[in-house]
Amino acid sequence: MDTSTFTIEFPIHLAENRREYCLFHLRDLGAAVEQSGENSFVVSSHRLKELARIGHFLFHTHVASYTKVVAVSGAAELRASAYQVAA
Repeated sequence: MDTSTFTIEFPIHLAENRREYCLFHLRDLGAAVEQSGENSFVVSSHRLKELARIGHFLFHTHVASYTKVVAVSGAAELRASAYQVAA
């Protein structure tokens, strides 16, 4: 599988510890995380199973209340229904 990415943004007012919590868990799921702006990050994966877990985490956990997915590439999808169940 080619690299797939989610570009995410955090609100400016979000506490640093909440942002770090999210980024830590994304890395723990196997994602590579790279800062692309003051409050935005590119989250990438090379494996389909990891991609499903990352998508589920971003769209279906409490993180979705303070993280916005603003762009995707590769096999990643910009819709929560693509990630119904964590693989």
